[in-house]
Amino acid sequence: MFKNNLKKLWAYLTGPKTGKSQLQSFVRQQEKFKKRYPHYIIGTASYGMPIVHDNDEGSTLKIGAYCSIASIVYSNTRKETN
Repeated sequence: MFKNNLKKLWAYLTGPKTGKSQLQSFVRQQEKFKKRYPHYIIGTASYGMPIVHDNDEGSTLKIGAYCSIASIVYSNTRKETN
C-alpha cells in the first residue's frame, strides 16, 4: 500500500508520461501573462491569470513572487493623481 501511494505521488510530482514536470505550468502561465500584459510585472513562480482593466491610463500592476491568483480575479487599475 505504501509503495503504491509512493508511486502515485511520484507520478503526480513528475507530471504526465511525456516527462514534463508540473513546474513547467508556472512558466507557461507567466509567459501567457507577459504576452497579454507586457507592461505589468509578475514575480517568480506566481501563477494564475487575472483580468486587468486599465483604461489605457498608464497605470502599473506588480504581482509579487510565489503568488497564486484565483481563476477569476478582476483588477481595475487607475493612475494616481495628486
